[in-house]
Amino acid sequence: MNSLKQIHQDIALTQTMKSVVQTYEELAVLEMQKIRDGVLTTRDFLKRILEVYAEVRFSYKDVIDQLIEKNKGSGKITFSTLNKNGKKVTVLMTSNFGLSGDISQKVFREFIDKVNYGNSDIIIIGRRGKILYDSYGIKKSYSYYDLPEKGEGMSSIKDIISEIVNYADVDVFHGKLLNVVNQEGVVSDITAQLLQQSLETEKRNKYVFEPSLREVLRFFEVQIFASLFKQTVSETNLASLGSRINAMETASKNTEDRMKNLLGLNRSVGKSLENKKQLQRLSGMSLWN
Repeated sequence: MNSLKQIHQDIALTQTMKSVVQTYEELAVLEMQKIRDGVLTTRDFLKRILEVYAEVRFSYKDVIDQLIEKNKGSGKITFSTLNKNGKKVTVLMTSNFGLSGDISQKVFREFIDKVNYGNSDIIIIGRRGKILYDSYGIKKSYSYYDLPEKGEGMSSIKDIISEIVNYADVDVFHGKLLNVVNQEGVVSDITAQLLQQSLETEKRNKYVFEPSLREVLRFFEVQIFASLFKQTVSETNLASLGSRINAMETASKNTEDRMKNLLGLNRSVGKSLENKKQLQRLSGMSLWN
């Protein structure tokens, strides 16, 4: 049977753990609220800027029509003002930290199914993804970056974009927050988003271009690509925070259950010790009598 002293130590430790878990959960909630506002604002911004980009592309209609005719048989239109390398890259994006619930595993499962049967370059962003990939035993080489976060960490995003913008196809596997309770692993085809959304517009405003139409298109293409990628970074951080809140909520419930068990055990052991002392007192009285 556990000693009363050990039970008291376990109660004190459980109380400390509960306090730590609640603190982490509260911090995650505050951070998620900040990021969520930014993600929603950026979604609206990207939608509007893609509409403008589509109108600019429409001004390049003759060139685009020629590309469409040229690529009819291929099933895919490849239009870009950039010199692409013609290759495909698959990007895994996860949290840098372990306290992110199960969202990293969800994203990794989606990613690994694609990598096992595909032939593309691989980029891993986030330490959790690197650990999972290395432990899986795949021999394919990859480039690695820490997941960019607010502050100084965001400076690394330039290096990442500089590498992936040269690819003809970019698939990013990352987490997405559906709500506080649910997060899922999704894949964002950044190049397809850029092309598809830009061709869906029905507006036909005319523009005067300076310095030239091609240079304006190039600027739009690079900046929108970068914005779409930054959005996947924000979505990943948001999903990780949501998953962390779930994990902390589960841990908080577990500590509460543990505390109830310990308090019950404390009462039981205390009562047992008191009964033992009472029996000893009665035994002593019998001897004197």
